[in-house]
Amino acid sequence: MKKMEVNAGDKKVFVLIFIVLLLITIPGLLWLEKRDLENELAKAQVKSEWSVQMEYSIVSARISSLVADTSYLHDIYATRLEDPAEYDKIAQEWMVFSNKMHVYDQIRFIDANGNEKIRIDLKPGGAVKAPDKELQNKKDRYYFYEAADLPAGALHVSPLDLNMERGQIETPFKPMIRLGMPVHKADGTLLGVIVMNYLAKDFLSAFKEYAITSENKPVLLNSAGYYLASHDTVQEWGFMFNKGKERRFDVYHPEEWAGVQQGQLRQYTDEGLFTALPIKLRNILLRDAERNPTLPQTVYCDETWYIVGMLPRDEEHPYLYTEDMRYLFSYLVSQPAFVILILFIIFAASIATQTVQRYRQIHYRADYDALTKAYSREGGMSKLRFLAHAAKGIDMTFSICFVDVNGLKEVNDNLGHDCGDEMIVTAVNTVNAQIRQHDYIIRIGGDEFLIVFPYSDVEQAENVWQRIRGALERINQQETRPYYISLSHGIVDNKMADHVDIDKIIKMADVKMYKEKQEIKKSFCSVRGKDLNIQKIDDTFK
Repeated sequence: MKKMEVNAGDKKVFVLIFIVLLLITIPGLLWLEKRDLENELAKAQVKSEWSVQMEYSIVSARISSLVADTSYLHDIYATRLEDPAEYDKIAQEWMVFSNKMHVYDQIRFIDANGNEKIRIDLKPGGAVKAPDKELQNKKDRYYFYEAADLPAGALHVSPLDLNMERGQIETPFKPMIRLGMPVHKADGTLLGVIVMNYLAKDFLSAFKEYAITSENKPVLLNSAGYYLASHDTVQEWGFMFNKGKERRFDVYHPEEWAGVQQGQLRQYTDEGLFTALPIKLRNILLRDAERNPTLPQTVYCDETWYIVGMLPRDEEHPYLYTEDMRYLFSYLVSQPAFVILILFIIFAASIATQTVQRYRQIHYRADYDALTKAYSREGGMSKLRFLAHAAKGIDMTFSICFVDVNGLKEVNDNLGHDCGDEMIVTAVNTVNAQIRQHDYIIRIGGDEFLIVFPYSDVEQAENVWQRIRGALERINQQETRPYYISLSHGIVDNKMADHVDIDKIIKMADVKMYKEKQEIKKSFCSVRGKDLNIQKIDDTFK
């Protein structure tokens, strides 16, 4: 006998529907979320590329004029520098030039022997001429002797580093680029070198000010990977200090640095989105020379810098995880929209569960008897006809037991219909407890039932019936119900009926049952205390 476990079944249905809805909606939401994040990533890539392009423009705009300034001093003063008597006057004019430009820390003329002859220092109050006693010999400084060896009209540009005075790094730090242009006499011999110390703070400050406003915080690196400009000032100028040799981009990001040197504009790695742009300093310095043939056409400068912006993979940049499905799922779960989705799924699953429950209830009521929970006539007969049809094909034996509850009318009339219903339910429950797992009960009328025994002939079915009869005897003897429970039965198998129509088999079982019932009625009273005792009932059964 099948029982309908409504609560447990409803929970299982709800969980199943909930899971199905999740499996349907989550992939779609993940796809939408992934697409949105990919759009955000595309925007971030454009912004990052724009950021490094802007930094490139800032750098190039500030240093592109250096060639013109150096060339101007060379062309105007080369001849006058042959006359030492002109030095004081030249110094005054260079002071005016320095105050006007305000980007040159020093403007010097160093003779062929490396001695400073004119030096204009830019002080906080303006440009001043260095006293003769403070002039130094610079013959051992690379920016002098490398410029001195150049042909006429050529320009030497030093690497960007920190200024040093008397062998010590000057503090506060003065990032410096030195431009040197040789001056020759009329006979072609070297007169000296004009050296201009460009205060690189001019463009580095502008670079860092823009970097602060950029999401990818661009940094400026030299060709060895050392930081020239960074939002973290501790990282800067590592190559100038013995303890700073490890403060390099290639140490922090070796994989990305290799890509930068290979010319990769954009890299998407485990660490984040890297956008890089190289700066060939020589190309920038020669940009104006291409349009003005009077400017130096030869610039000796091997300096290459790199502008690198980085968007790290973190919670602030979820679009950098578009390929990481685990992160995408955790990101989706953290969104308010996901909570709304879960609530909607719960609501939809509840509605669907109620619908399934109503359908199951309708189906249950159609197939099962409301009182006894046995199969109803319609549901049970459908199952029985299917069994009979299958038995013909596989030559299977099955038996049908027609059962009638004895004395039901007497119980209803004397004890009431509640007792009558209780009597029926007890009888069915007792039968159900004794039959085998594949056997089942069909209620075909008020007090009439069929017990179906698949794979059993009459003898096997009778053995089961004896267990049922014994169980009823124990109830009648051990319990103090106001009634006795007695069942009449008749068993027929399909071999006895030679596979005739199922209705005829049932009729044959009914006839056998009726004969037994007539015998029992002669001596049986279902209401306890009406002249018959339990011994007489037992004798009747036997």
